[in-house]
Amino acid sequence: MKNKTKNEIKTRQLTICGKYTPKKYGRGSTFPMVVLSGKWFEEIGFKPGHVIDVIYSNTGSVVLTLAKEQRFEHLK
Repeated sequence: MKNKTKNEIKTRQLTICGKYTPKKYGRGSTFPMVVLSGKWFEEIGFKPGHVIDVIYSNTGSVVLTLAKEQRFEHLK
């Protein structure tokens, strides 16, 4: 088992994607989108089905944390 430092901070660099949403009439809209996936994401405690809280500010910061209440008992 690897030694893991408690509260180790690492940086990942991602690219903002665009998600196009069509409209019935007229032009659709494109919105920014971020996709987070990978083994590293699971290693820090996020699993499929988890509910997360997204904390954000108008200064460009986003923080993801596991929600205190999870919908599925086996994910607690």
